[in-house]
Amino acid sequence: MTTLTINLKDYESPAFDEKVAYIDCWYDRHERLWVLQKMNKEGYQIGNATYIWGKKDALEYKKQMEKEEGLC
Repeated sequence: MTTLTINLKDYESPAFDEKVAYIDCWYDRHERLWVLQKMNKEGYQIGNATYIWGKKDALEYKKQMEKEEGLC
């Protein structure tokens, strides 16, 4: 039997990219709400998600978020 020992004391995680690459917008059937998330280029969420009741309002707010982040 072989034993593997890993020393995490000196491990440094890579820096997290907090630059917004796109806004993800999708419908959560269980919550019955639209979800908007700021995502980085690796597909990780940045900050908090925003929940909106209607599709029209969600798409309008997505455009507003994209303008604020300089994506359009």
